[in-house]
Amino acid sequence: MDTYDDGTEDGAIGSSSSEKRQRSADGEERSDEDDGETAAKKKLRLSKEQSAVLEESFREHNTLNPKQKLVLAKKLNLKPRQVEVWFQNRRARTKLKQTEVDCELLKKCCKNLTEENRRLQRELVELRSLKRSPHLFMQVPATTLTLCPTCETARQRRPQIRS
Repeated sequence: MDTYDDGTEDGAIGSSSSEKRQRSADGEERSDEDDGETAAKKKLRLSKEQSAVLEESFREHNTLNPKQKLVLAKKLNLKPRQVEVWFQNRRARTKLKQTEVDCELLKKCCKNLTEENRRLQRELVELRSLKRSPHLFMQVPATTLTLCPTCETARQRRPQIRS
């Protein structure tokens, strides 16, 4: 079976099927289910140059208007539909990669928040145990934490003890 591969995983254009395909001696691709009566659509592999041009074009504009599509298709010796499908697939891959990045970021945030929650739970347990032992609680002067509304910095203030 002949394959046209440009060495990249993104070089394929066209429809794919789970059925087994074979290429005849004249280069026409046939399916086991075709029985040689009709030629099936072949999966086109792009050359490295075609892939590079498509990638560069995608970096400039991730969508093409019909005129841009025609110009690019003529330049690459492809059908406009093939260029259109390549751009659709590339946008889908970009979206998937961004979703994966976002998911990893959310996992890190979740982990940090879980750790902070555990730390605060431990602190709460400690504060409740101090509250239950009045002799320790009375010896420690109470402090309040205030937030400056303009600079948003926290300041500790100890209450003044009046005699």
